[in-house]
Formats: sequence, structure tokens, C-alpha cells
Amino acid sequence: MLALSLPRFKTKKELKMRYRKIAIKKESVDLEYEDSNAAGTFDVMSLKAKDEPAPEFHQAMENFKPIFIRLCELNESDKAKIIITGVHLSYHGDNNRMGIVISGYKKLVNYVGIVTMNSPCMLEREDKANPKKDIPDDLTDCFDELWKQADKFLKGYRAQLSIDLKKDSNEEKKSNSESNPETKPEKKTESERKLNPQPKKNKTKAKTEKPVKSGKKNG
Repeated sequence: MLALSLPRFKTKKELKMRYRKIAIKKESVDLEYEDSNAAGTFDVMSLKAKDEPAPEFHQAMENFKPIFIRLCELNESDKAKIIITGVHLSYHGDNNRMGIVISGYKKLVNYVGIVTMNSPCMLEREDKANPKKDIPDDLTDCFDELWKQADKFLKGYRAQLSIDLKKDSNEEKKSNSESNPETKPEKKTESERKLNPQPKKNKTKAKTEKPVKSGKKNG
């Protein structure tokens, strides 16, 4: 089975919420998910927001690019021309076996336009391994991070909030440094040194008394 690190995947019976689509487009972020209800089934919910996602969310989507290239049997040289737009999820059977499809497109060089494409649907591992169908480990790691970033976006974390938090952190550091300045000796100008000369140190060495030898010998 897929060894996702997220707590919601540790026990399928305790699954409270699951995504069906996580996509970042030019004009919006699209999230489609299922939320559990009192009847034990799932209600389909969706969110389409025009707010700019945080840089971490963009990076989590970008992390799928090497896997997308491999699964779609593309060339590594095309990496700069490929954009990942989203991840689609499906759940199969009584055990809710999860499938993942990565969506993206490739910018054309000799023609105006793009070529959109989807990766093959990779499924959670069963008892009998099948490398051509099983979700690879690196895809698991990428999806873990994407799920976390989608959760944060769903709770209101945006790019502007990310900038504001970093700004507050920098201002706090600046405030701490100003309230606890390091004591450094003040540098005096040439005129100040002439008006207030430093007292010269006495270089005379103190005379040390030598032990007096007795002239008498022990007889």
C-alpha cells in the first residue's frame, strides 16, 4: 500500500477528507475535495480562488515535473518547456485504492501553442508489486507535500500572507538587535584625540630588591 506520511492515510476507516483535484492555473487555484458527513459518506466540495498561492505551493507543484517527464516518456531537454498544472485523484473499490494522474503541458518551439497531456494513472500498491502501475516512491513524497500546501491554502494561507509573515519576522529581528545593541568602543576623531589626550603610561619599571647574602659562614 502507499506509505503516505500524512495521518489521514494511516487508517482508511478514519479518512475524514480527501482531495480529488489540486490545480494551479494562471488565473486561479482550483481545489476539489470530498468531506465526510454524518452518514459516513463524502460530500463533494470545491474552491476556486483567484488569490496568488504561496511560493511553497508553487514549488510543491513544480516538484512533479521530473516524474511527469519520466511517466510521459518525454525528454529531459524539454524540462524548461514543461509546466505542471495539477494533480487529479480517484478512489477505487471498497478499500478506496487511490489513483494519481499528473496534468501539464509542453510549450511548442516551432509552432504557436501548447500540447496538453496527462500522465498514466498510477495506483496504490497492492500485495503483488507492479512497477508499471504502482505509485513510485518519489511521487509519494511529492504528493505528501502538495497535500499539505493545499490544506494551508484551504485554511487561508496565501502569497501575501507569506510575505507579511516574513516581513514581521525581519522586523522582529531588527527590533531585537536594536533593543540589545552590542557595546562597542566609540571611535574618536583626530581633533577629539588632540583635545583630550590619553594619559601616558609610566614606563619606569619598579625596582626589585635582591636578597641580601649573609657574610657569615656556618661553622
